[in-house]
Amino acid sequence: MCGELPESGRRLEQELALLATLGPALVTTQGYAMPEVGATYERALALCRRLKGNAHIFPVLSGAWGFHVVRGQIEKSRELGQEFLELAERENSGVLTGAGHFLQASSLSTWVASRKRDATRSYR
Repeated sequence: MCGELPESGRRLEQELALLATLGPALVTTQGYAMPEVGATYERALALCRRLKGNAHIFPVLSGAWGFHVVRGQIEKSRELGQEFLELAERENSGVLTGAGHFLQASSLSTWVASRKRDATRSYR
């Protein structure tokens, strides 16, 4: 998105802030499952991991999780939920830890529901 500008810590932080704002806007206008949403959150997550210790990590992880869970990519959503939970526990934040448990439980329930559908189809 900001690839034409010289790479610097400041430019990466600005790009991350822009992507962190763009992600929810794309979700609202296009829906979680759109490829543009996934690409936005993927780039934002890469920047979060590179810039370590930034304020955008939890909303970005949550957005990336939503993209993958809606597309049925349960293992990837579970991995992102686990990362969210581990970071939240390190932050010692009850609210974020609760959100991390929610992401994990939602991934698990989606996985169980998909297995139930598969089993029902096999039975018929």
